[in-house]
Amino acid sequence: AIDPRQFARLVNDKDGVAYHGDAELHEMLVALKYRPELASALFRLLAEPQSRRLGICELYLFAKLCGFDGDEESWLEEYLALSAAYGFDPTVGADITCFVRMLGDDHGSAYRTDVELHALLLEASANADVGPTSIASNDNSRRPSWATGGRRV
Repeated sequence: AIDPRQFARLVNDKDGVAYHGDAELHEMLVALKYRPELASALFRLLAEPQSRRLGICELYLFAKLCGFDGDEESWLEEYLALSAAYGFDPTVGADITCFVRMLGDDHGSAYRTDVELHALLLEASANADVGPTSIASNDNSRRPSWATGGRRV
């Protein structure tokens, strides 16, 4: 048996026979039906690093990846509805437990199958390489008023 560090070295060694890229590893997780790791990986890509939470901007990124095309006002309503439905403080954001519940609630707007989670993870990974181009950006001039304390900067 190998430990996780050895496994990581094997699959990350580009010159080795066991090398697998992120896309291949994600496909393996889907095939193994390892939903918790898919959800966790997506959360880590989206979450605000210091708080390890998905606030209004981070969940907006998730919603956009899922096809949300509403305006600022409709997103604020949706965000507040999500916080009420899944029991997180909207001023703090959703933790990993809430996010996993959202993804697994087949009656909720955030529900995603394993295959959809895989696709979102690939898209979010690609977007992370390019850098933020949405309201979660540090460029406050491009953020909605609700993301900057009610004012555009």
